[in-house]
Amino acid sequence: MIRDGERVTLGDTAVTAHATPGHTMGSMSWSWRACQAMTCKAIVFAASLNPVSSDGYRYTAAASRPIVAGFRHSYRVMQSLPCDLLITAHADQDGATDRFRTAPGACRALAASSRTKLAARLRADGPAR
Repeated sequence: MIRDGERVTLGDTAVTAHATPGHTMGSMSWSWRACQAMTCKAIVFAASLNPVSSDGYRYTAAASRPIVAGFRHSYRVMQSLPCDLLITAHADQDGATDRFRTAPGACRALAASSRTKLAARLRADGPAR
C-alpha cells in the first residue's frame, strides 16, 4: 500500500503519490520530474476529478459529505502541485480532446473546472438531506 506523500523510485525517476479523493475515494495522483538534456519538467498524472455518478445519487446527502470533502481536498492538492505537463485520467476530462496539457496552470485549471462542476451538481441536487 502506498500512502499520500510517499515516493516510489522507478530507475532514476522518483514518483510521488498524492491522495486525490473525489470521484473515487481512494484515488491517487502522481507527480515526478522528467529531465532531458538541460531541461526539466514537473509532470502530474491526475486521477479523475469529475463529479459524475449514477442517476439518483445526491452529493448533498449526508452520506456524501466525505466525498464532497474529498473533492475539496483534491482541489487544494492540484492547485499546489508544480505542473508543467498535466496528464489526465480521461481524454474528455475538462472538455479537452486529449489527455495531455502543457498550458501554464493546467493543474489549477483542472481543479477550477471540477470545482465549478461540483458546485453546479450541488445546486442541482437541491438542499442537503
